[in-house]
Amino acid sequence: CRSPRLCDLGVRLQNTRSVALRQHRGLEPGSETGALVSDVAPLSAAAAGVKAGDILLAIDDVPLAEDGSIPFRDAERIGYDFLVSRRVVGDSFRVTLWRSDEEKKVELQLSASPVPRLVPRKAGVDAVPSYLVLGGLVFVPLSLPWLLARYSEVRKVPADLQAKLFEHKEHPEEEVVVLSKVLAAEVNYGYEDFPSCQLLTFNGMKVQSLRQLRQMAMAGSEERFLRFVMSFHLEIVLDAELCWETHANILDQYGIKEDSSPDLRDAEPP
Repeated sequence: CRSPRLCDLGVRLQNTRSVALRQHRGLEPGSETGALVSDVAPLSAAAAGVKAGDILLAIDDVPLAEDGSIPFRDAERIGYDFLVSRRVVGDSFRVTLWRSDEEKKVELQLSASPVPRLVPRKAGVDAVPSYLVLGGLVFVPLSLPWLLARYSEVRKVPADLQAKLFEHKEHPEEEVVVLSKVLAAEVNYGYEDFPSCQLLTFNGMKVQSLRQLRQMAMAGSEERFLRFVMSFHLEIVLDAELCWETHANILDQYGIKEDSSPDLRDAEPP
């Protein structure tokens, strides 16, 4: 797969060992094939036709066991994803499904591709350093390298941020934007000890990426207040005029050359 990441079908599977579950889904009695599709990533190859609730029976005629494994070499078994991850982007492959709500088998031709992660995993591959400073508030996109740098272990990460590791992107530019640090200054007095948490809205608009947040902040420079609503209904409100008046001084005080990383400025007109 000519990509920093391997190709992936883009589904989560649940085993179908339960007799009652198999009967409910209309699978043949005595059969031990097929795993239940519990989730489909919106930007994945599977999104072209696979549905949550389908039973994945085979990939390119290789049958899946009830736990999602496939035959390998002599008497060994490995995960089904091997059949997709070995492919090159654009390769065609076939999946066979049992669609219980329609009581029929379905065959689909899909095109192999990686699945973009909502929370990037690998520094220098899908996780690239990025930041934005507004009124001394430092925002970054959530990534596994950032989480490990801050909390040292995933198990120490707050539950709401841990949960983001398992969520899917809804559109290609989507990011989870989090408050990384507060650079103490007059404009943000009272918020110095704010916890790291997700930024949900800015001045009433849903935040979908760090780049979008920067664009909204620049476009809304006439607002009286800058209002940030975080997870758990936490709220940060800054005086907009004071924010812009002290912006350069805050950057200078903390030795920060630019208020945002180059990736957020690369689309600006010269």
